[in-house]
Amino acid sequence: MLIIPLQDISVPSNRQRKEFSDAAIRELADSILHVGLLHPPVFRSLPSESGPVYQLVVGERRLRAIRLLDSSFRCDGAEVPRGSIAVTLLDEMPVLRRREAELHENIMRVDLTWQEKAQAEADLHRLRVEQNPGQTLEQTGEELASIQAITIPASTARDTIWRSTILAENMHKPEVANARSVNEAMKAVYANMEADFTNMLSKKLKKAPSDQLLLEGDCQVLMRDLQGFDCIIADPPYGIDAHEHGDAGAAHEYEDTKEYGLAIAKSICELGFAITNPQAHLYLFCDFDHFGIIRDQYLSGWSFQRTPIIWYKGSVGHNPIPGIGFRRSYECILFAYKGNKPCKGLMDDVISCRPDFDQTHAASKPVELYQRLLSRSCVIGDRVLDPCCGSGTIFPAAASLSLKATGIELDERFANLARARMNGKI
Repeated sequence: MLIIPLQDISVPSNRQRKEFSDAAIRELADSILHVGLLHPPVFRSLPSESGPVYQLVVGERRLRAIRLLDSSFRCDGAEVPRGSIAVTLLDEMPVLRRREAELHENIMRVDLTWQEKAQAEADLHRLRVEQNPGQTLEQTGEELASIQAITIPASTARDTIWRSTILAENMHKPEVANARSVNEAMKAVYANMEADFTNMLSKKLKKAPSDQLLLEGDCQVLMRDLQGFDCIIADPPYGIDAHEHGDAGAAHEYEDTKEYGLAIAKSICELGFAITNPQAHLYLFCDFDHFGIIRDQYLSGWSFQRTPIIWYKGSVGHNPIPGIGFRRSYECILFAYKGNKPCKGLMDDVISCRPDFDQTHAASKPVELYQRLLSRSCVIGDRVLDPCCGSGTIFPAAASLSLKATGIELDERFANLARARMNGKI
């Protein structure tokens, strides 16, 4: 313990705690005056031309209370004169206590990035486990709340430390470390966990059913070697720059420029006409702005319905003009046919179907929607193709209708998901 003048003390301006209760500080000052200072605040010594300056690390409430005293007080049996304070120097503390004080100091800074805050909170829990192997996430979270002088539910305290621990363990991965926010970082962690799981799963799977096939690669290339399909159902990139949107929902990690989206749609229409049987159907999901372009320019040889089929998703979706516009709750599907292939019954051109909320792929379509479209166009044993199959919606939909399905996927991660789905493992 060291006794130093209050005038030699420096308090960093970036400490997180800015508000203090005057009544609580006065009550603490009264306690120090009558009972003594039980635990000196922690400081670090900084050299200067006029002598050392002592910078506060932990204990601002005690410092403020002592500044209110107009007489001496006692600490650890020693008399501390008025205008002075008893302190513990960081460098003189035991290793574990010093680490604890440094972590408390880090957590109390306001200029922390989310990366630094998560690492500091994870390190605090790791230190507590070293001291007490039975330490729980909830206990560390409650300590963290007390450091920051806030009151939070036990579940929130636990979840805060759990999240920080997970993020710290994954900070070596660029997609986590470079995330713009904690939420975006956690989505990257979940995506990596899902990819690792499905990759492991795909390596252990048995041979796929003989009536289902997954091809990995560019559909613009692979479609050229295929033939004999009765129906194509395609959900290509829409070409609306979705990869540049915010972090709501699963990430759009695929290219989605207008040029690329329209090029894929054109290939599906033109190559699709060449590889389908004389009588066939085509369902092509597309953006409203591009529906007319695809219909009028890319469907050479196909006959088509002039207006789109509307997939109504219910009260979900985003508002493209926040505070002014309306919720975007539908998507467009272009329907084309070849050789006057008949449909099985009459269906409204508005299909109401809730999304599956599949967070593994930002553009995943619900199995029920695929089932309803395919059931109108196909009979048992027909061959169907999904040239942009993503996480594999086509496979359970086709299997439920006894159809032979082929899917093509460019992204290895989504191909692993599709393969697991094709084998009925997820």
